[in-house]
Amino acid sequence: IGERQEYISTKNQESIAFAQLRSLLSQRPEAGVPNIADRGALVEEYGKRYTDRDFVLYTGDLSLEFKFLSVIQAEIDAVAAYDNFIQEIQYRAQQLGGISIFNDTNGYDMANIRLTAQAYSGISGVVIEYIPQQGAFTAVNYAYTDLILLFSVLVLAGLLVREERDNGLLILIRSTAGGRAKSAGAKLGALAVSLLAIVIVLYGANLLYCQGTYGLGALSRSVQSLPFLMRCTMQVSVGQYLTLFVVAKWAAALIVGNWVLFAALITKKATTGWILGLLFIGLQWGVRAVIPATSYWNIIKYANLASLLHTNELLGEYRNLYWFGHPVPLLWVESLACCLFATVF
Repeated sequence: IGERQEYISTKNQESIAFAQLRSLLSQRPEAGVPNIADRGALVEEYGKRYTDRDFVLYTGDLSLEFKFLSVIQAEIDAVAAYDNFIQEIQYRAQQLGGISIFNDTNGYDMANIRLTAQAYSGISGVVIEYIPQQGAFTAVNYAYTDLILLFSVLVLAGLLVREERDNGLLILIRSTAGGRAKSAGAKLGALAVSLLAIVIVLYGANLLYCQGTYGLGALSRSVQSLPFLMRCTMQVSVGQYLTLFVVAKWAAALIVGNWVLFAALITKKATTGWILGLLFIGLQWGVRAVIPATSYWNIIKYANLASLLHTNELLGEYRNLYWFGHPVPLLWVESLACCLFATVF
C-alpha cells in the first residue's frame, strides 16, 4: 500500500501543478485548486511537460483531475493509517485507565473506552489492500434502492392481504381446518421469500452496475480496505460483508413488511393501511433525526425501524449505546429490537 500511496500522492501533486499552470497561462484562477507559492519552481519543474502534454489524465480534464485524485489520496491515506487507528484506541484505553477521574470502574466513559478497545483488539493484524471505494460505496449506499424496497413492501402487503380482506374471504379462513395460523404462516412465508428475491435483485443490480461503471475491486480483500468500512470489527472479506449486508437488509425489510401487513389487516381501506404504515415509519425516521448519537437516549434513536434499514451503520462500524449507565454494543441493541418488532408485529 505504501507504493500505491506514494504514486497517488505524486499524481495528485502533478494534477495540481498542471491546473495551476493552465491558470497562469490563461490568467484565470482555477476554482478550488490549491495555490503553489513558488511559481518559478512550478514552471521550471512542470512547464515543459505541460507544454508537451507529457501527462496522462484519468478523467480527461484538468479541472476534474485534481478533485478526483484528492479524493483518492484521502481514501488511501485513511486506510494506510489503519494500524495507527487501532493502536490509538488501545493507547487511549491504557492512558485514561490511569487517570484518577476515570478510575471508577462503574463509570460509563471508562467502561465505553474499555469495551471499544476490547472490540478492536482482535483485528490489529488485518491486511489492507487499497482499491478505490466508489463502486462498493455506491452499491450499498444508494438511497433510492431503499425507497424502491419500501414501495415493494407496500405492494406485497396489498397482494397478500388486501384483496382477500376487501372481498370478505379473509373471515372465512376461521372456519377452515387450519384456521388462521396456517394462513398467517403461509403469508409470512410468502412475504419472506418475495422480499429476499427483491433484495437480491435490487442490490444485485446495484453491484452489477457499479462493477461496470466504477469497478468493485477484489472481493477477497479485507473489508477494512474500504475507507467507509474501516471501523468494522468483523474479520471478513468485502465479498463476505456484501453477503451479510444483503441478509441484514432482508431481515430489516421483513420486519417492516410485518408492520405493513399488520397495518393492512387492522384498517378497513387499503389506502388507510398504507397511510398508517408509512406514518409509523415516518415517525421512526423523525425520532432518529431528533435524538443525537451521543444522547443518553440514543438507544431509542437506534432501536427503531428506520435505523434497522441503515445496514452499514449496524455492520460497518462499532458503537456503544447508553443503557442506564452502562455501554451496550449497537449490534446487540438492534438485534434485540429486531426480535421485539418481529414478535409484536
